[in-house]
Amino acid sequence: VGEGKMGRKMMSPSAVISAPPRVLVVSRAFVRKNKMVDFVGEYHLELLVRFGACPIIVPRVEGIADMLDSFEPIHGVLLIEGQDVDPTRYGDASMEDADVADRDGAQWRKLHASDTELDSSKDDIEFELARRCIERRIPFLGICRGAQVFNVANGGSLFTDVESELGSVHGNARVCHVDYTNYDAHRHPVELVPRTPLHSWFNFLPELSVNSYHHQGVKRLAPRFEPMAFAPDGLIEAYWDPLCFSPKDGEFAMGFQFHPERMRDSNGQLEFEGCAKVYEAFATACRVYERRALNCAMREIEASMEVERARRLRTLQVFTRSNTSEGCHNAKLSAILKRPRSATVHGAVDALSLLETQCMDVVDMLSVDATAATTS
Repeated sequence: VGEGKMGRKMMSPSAVISAPPRVLVVSRAFVRKNKMVDFVGEYHLELLVRFGACPIIVPRVEGIADMLDSFEPIHGVLLIEGQDVDPTRYGDASMEDADVADRDGAQWRKLHASDTELDSSKDDIEFELARRCIERRIPFLGICRGAQVFNVANGGSLFTDVESELGSVHGNARVCHVDYTNYDAHRHPVELVPRTPLHSWFNFLPELSVNSYHHQGVKRLAPRFEPMAFAPDGLIEAYWDPLCFSPKDGEFAMGFQFHPERMRDSNGQLEFEGCAKVYEAFATACRVYERRALNCAMREIEASMEVERARRLRTLQVFTRSNTSEGCHNAKLSAILKRPRSATVHGAVDALSLLETQCMDVVDMLSVDATAATTS
């Protein structure tokens, strides 16, 4: 950052080009030592940094949803685990389809007490970020709750409690989707859908054993998405948007119910290369999106600078007409305002600096001529 001639803070061109893409990650609430704290799992952050993205943690506190413009520019959004999504967001609060004896859900709410307390601040923040991703095609990756949020934001719905609703409604084999006695080691199989990115990342395996930490899940998949994996009970474990997936073009829209970042062996190493490839592809899309957005912004700025430059030239020419040395002034103005400009990708920064220099040179020129006229 430097100072322009007129005192304006300016980013150096190298800073503009070398900055990594900004990926927003919303924290989750946790009670520690009787105090509420916010945190983000380190595995997410480590993988983002490994593949060249800069994680920007968004605190899930009241009021932040109204301040999200302060976190711009946004080049990617990663939504991760947290408490249950408020059922009123997808219209299934009454659990009318659940064939359970306890209609008010007291049993499963007690069983999943750490997740069933709603977090309206986190909901507000994440649904607003999801809306921006949808409108601007910002690369999006959803893990666990994040996949549920994005599905609902795009018009889908959720099972309020998977094991209470899915097994009885569909009559399929029951699957344990969360095991509190064997939390990180618990696995269940998923069938990978052929000709999907997930199938490719995991070396075209027909089936994969994944971790599972949830009691909500995708019920009605939003129309824009297609499944990439199914649990034996029919639950969608991963989805994508085939029309918004091309990392090399800055496009990525995908959700996982399981946690690729936490599928690790006893030494803390990822069990499959495909787990890292999820984050690598996402970071690639964010990087390309950033460059595309930057180039677009540069073109808009340069166009506005050309308009401003022409306006100032007209104004200065009118101003000099009252001076007896008009021809001399116009020649000087032409020389000043026709100086060559950098054609690099950071030309807008150069253009702003040049315009400030041009203005100061014109002021200096007029001051010198005015002083000469006075002394003569």
